[in-house]
Amino acid sequence: MAGVPFENLEQLATREAAQAARRALATEGEFSCAKARVEALLDSRQHDLSREQFRARRKAVRLG
Repeated sequence: MAGVPFENLEQLATREAAQAARRALATEGEFSCAKARVEALLDSRQHDLSREQFRARRKAVRLG
């Protein structure tokens, strides 16, 4: 029979796994908010970055 045995999946269903998943989701949300703020700052042109710094930072944000 194909697939993952259910008894192995049941071992993963723990409070610790649920807490880790919640932390991962929260961290992902925080990162998304920070990324959006940086993108907004870069798009506003209210920064003191040189052209090269601006391009490097923008590339890093897009890849991040």
